[in-house]
Amino acid sequence: MFSCRIIMSEDTTSPKEHVEQDPTKVEEAINSSEEAAPGAANLDQKSEEPKRSRFERRTTALSDVLRTIVRDAYLERFQGDPESLPEIDLNIHFKVGGRENWDVNFNPDLKEQLVVQLEDAEAGKGVYEAGRVFCFYCNNSLCDCAKPPDLRSVFHSYDSMGKPVWCDFPQLLVEVKHPEVDKIYEKGSQAISHILYGKQLKQDQLSSYGKSSKTYSLLGQIVFGYIGLKIPNPAGGKPSLEKAACTVQVAETRESSGGFSLKLNVIMGGLSGQEIKEHLSNRSLEWLKRAVGIAERDLKEIAIEAGIARKAQDSAQFNEQMKQVPMVLKSLAASINRGERQQKRRTQHVEQRRGNKNRPIHKAVEDVSKAAASDFYYDSEKKSMVCISQERAHIFNKDGQHITTFKLSGGELDKRKKAGRWGSVPAADAEALKHKITNFKKKPVINKKNFSGLSDLSIALDKATNAGDNEEA
Repeated sequence: MFSCRIIMSEDTTSPKEHVEQDPTKVEEAINSSEEAAPGAANLDQKSEEPKRSRFERRTTALSDVLRTIVRDAYLERFQGDPESLPEIDLNIHFKVGGRENWDVNFNPDLKEQLVVQLEDAEAGKGVYEAGRVFCFYCNNSLCDCAKPPDLRSVFHSYDSMGKPVWCDFPQLLVEVKHPEVDKIYEKGSQAISHILYGKQLKQDQLSSYGKSSKTYSLLGQIVFGYIGLKIPNPAGGKPSLEKAACTVQVAETRESSGGFSLKLNVIMGGLSGQEIKEHLSNRSLEWLKRAVGIAERDLKEIAIEAGIARKAQDSAQFNEQMKQVPMVLKSLAASINRGERQQKRRTQHVEQRRGNKNRPIHKAVEDVSKAAASDFYYDSEKKSMVCISQERAHIFNKDGQHITTFKLSGGELDKRKKAGRWGSVPAADAEALKHKITNFKKKPVINKKNFSGLSDLSIALDKATNAGDNEEA
């Protein structure tokens, strides 16, 4: 391995002048200058510079050629000002054949070795901000153009100067000629999604404004909408339910340590990363949180393997790992579409059950108090207790808390018993459960934020526990 340190700002020669300095010609020039050296005897001895050895002269020539190669590789990749780069260390791997020709072989290819290391040197470290993209025009993620202007905007692309472009979600669907764009305004319609890849998102971006940068390198994204977000009321009233479009991006970045990283960035309406997390924790968006979690896990696995390959300079293995990113995006899109449909079906089902006058939840405790031991069953699948009264099935947890009630269709009870899902309960256990159900009361909820110290909290928890026990007794 050959290690060298390059200071980009030292080279004042233009790229064209350097390119003409072919190493072979440099060597010929060195040899010819050595042959002509005897003629220098007529010069004034005082003005002569100290004579350098052949090794020193060739080292100088090699240094000049290397500086040219590195500079050209940088300008070709980034087209930026190399003077903005700090001093960087470059490691160059090559093998020398110890035979007649002393052949030099670079493995991997010299340009490939340089580009990977120059990408790391050029990239900003630790600049990633959840809920925002990176603005190459402003050179940060905290400017106003790094976030969507409103809830219904999604990321469109980067412009030529590396500035993020946002647009209304329906506008983007029209541009890409999405077949279901007309359904976006239908009441109760399913969310619509679309995948865009890195080349599409960066096609107008100039290399000198971040197109090839690994500060925030977009590999692809999913845009979808609309979903319902509960937005807090500034006046303190009931939160409003607003329609929102969402952008989920996969970006290659560099950690503060300089390490390779893949990020899954969820972007919605200018909300911060923490605010988005809180929204995803709401029950109505559990399906989205689950889909995002699976994609994050898959990306983490890819990033680990790709990072190992990158350190080993195994470009083939690195590329093989990175080819899996589009598959993660497709799986995420499928999970989003499937999860949103299931959530809507569940919501409709809940509303139907709430409006079903034949669903006698209020009679659950009354039915239990009249039930015989033979009317109780244990649901091995749901790990819950069942009490049957006429055509009603009341479901409770092991503590006696009511979960739900539904009507049994003809033969449903026998079917579940034969399948082994509902099993009989011993008489003693049935009586104990009946007692818990008829005397069940929720224990007080303690808000830990209201207590300054652990001792105060412990006292409150003890009181709550004793109160709950006394209520059950």
